Amino acid sequence: EVFYKQFLAERLLRKQSIGNDFEHFAIEVMREECGAAFTSRMEGMFRDTSNSRDTQSAFQKSAMYRSKSTSLSFNVNVITNGIWPQISETANKIFLPKDIQDDMSLFEQYYQKFAKKRKLKWEPMLGDCVVRVPVDGGVVDVEMPAFVASVLFQFDYCDQISVQECLVKCGLERVWFEKAVLLLQEHHLVTISKETLKFNAKAHFATEKVIIGNEAVRFTTPTPSPTPDDIFAIRQQDKEERAFRVDAAIVRFLKRNRQEACQLADLQAQIGNLDLLEERVKVLIEREFVEQRPDGTLVYLP
Repeated sequence: EVFYKQFLAERLLRKQSIGNDFEHFAIEVMREECGAAFTSRMEGMFRDTSNSRDTQSAFQKSAMYRSKSTSLSFNVNVITNGIWPQISETANKIFLPKDIQDDMSLFEQYYQKFAKKRKLKWEPMLGDCVVRVPVDGGVVDVEMPAFVASVLFQFDYCDQISVQECLVKCGLERVWFEKAVLLLQEHHLVTISKETLKFNAKAHFATEKVIIGNEAVRFTTPTPSPTPDDIFAIRQQDKEERAFRVDAAIVRFLKRNRQEACQLADLQAQIGNLDLLEERVKVLIEREFVEQRPDGTLVYLP
């Protein structure tokens, strides 16, 4: 569940999903298997992205947007705190150029006009941008996460900068700073030597548009791949949570039908997953929540 939500959030924010129909189908399967509570936050993500499209469209048609001083194409996703996966507390302090900050302030003024009771908290760490970079042979458009761009922006007025100075100016946590530098190195835009970062103006690209860090997951601090122990712990936690939800579903069903004889097949038709169902029924019988009569019918014990 944790990993699926993280990657779903990235797909929705980056508009990389192969289609909402496929995403909704996967969520529908999970809802039938695990219950509505399991998928409620994922469904909330879709509502947020839909509402964001409407808000962005209205903002771009407003007089405030048409009169803005910058020529940037500025798009905003308004997401609900508590629904989306959590990010680092300090991840929203990254460096952004003044033009972007001005557009952020303009959108905030517009949004507060009709959503006065909602408080906006900017999370540029989750944003992406397209930066025009002068390189060998001309100019190339480079699409990258905002945390990577915050490093590249430090070369607007100089060709080289010390690693420590760049880290301080970017405002990134060290683990994200190192990841950003590594991505820029991989695409030959930055070189590093003796604790100094240098912009590589001789970088050459075969196409006019380059994508950097498209696979970066920004909702959690980068960590090594999960160990077998981590995977086992996650599966155990998921098993316990699923057992709790199945127990609750069994009790609710038997309470509603306490005047009728209920067979295991009736529960299976409502809940599914026969193996887990039989196991949880036995546990509920042992705990004296459910009684199984001689004819095999099940009843709830008040």
